[in-house]
Amino acid sequence: MVVTLEELTLAIMNKSRLPKEEAHDLAYDTLNLFGFDTYIIDEFKHVAEFRDNLMEIEDMGLIGSMRTEGYYKFRYVKDEKIYFGPWRVPYWYLKEQQIKTAAAETKAAPKIVSKKEEDIYDDPELWAKINTERQTVQDAAGN
Repeated sequence: MVVTLEELTLAIMNKSRLPKEEAHDLAYDTLNLFGFDTYIIDEFKHVAEFRDNLMEIEDMGLIGSMRTEGYYKFRYVKDEKIYFGPWRVPYWYLKEQQIKTAAAETKAAPKIVSKKEEDIYDDPELWAKINTERQTVQDAAGN
């Protein structure tokens, strides 16, 4: 399955409140890290510099992280036995189905309800209320 820049941009926009330009930049940088793979190893320097953004996208549910663990008991270096402890290799992977689902979602834009000026001036109930308030103020002032 292939994830396009447009799909990831839409998915980030739908899962966050980022504007389109920022979502596009984040999606571009993310896909630039992954290249043609669906997972990357977190030990590379260029990935470490981008880790905060990867965590942000992970919180959106669009990528995931995992790690593999192993243990070297020892290794010979120049005829000396050197003991090693456990090692962990962290990975990031694209959740391709979640990205496609989030990109397909359309958020309904909030509708702005505005009255035209003609509607305000033609409303008889509004004028009756204004006249009543005006008369109340005038009566209280003694005019």
